[in-house]
Amino acid sequence: MKEKSKILRTQTKDALMEALEKKYIRMKEIRLLQGARKLKNIHEGLRVRREIARLLTLLREKQAEDGR
Repeated sequence: MKEKSKILRTQTKDALMEALEKKYIRMKEIRLLQGARKLKNIHEGLRVRREIARLLTLLREKQAEDGR
């Protein structure tokens, strides 16, 4: 997990935005599956939400660094 966060911290804002868009798309798919009661792993939605929050935090940090 720590290795993944180190890799994410070194990425550019554009790469973070692209990863965030992919996570939002996956979250939308999970919500559709939950609505149809076809989601096998209920923890996947929680994991994706955590990853989205992590990406948003890293994006804010990048923007703060650029603002300095």
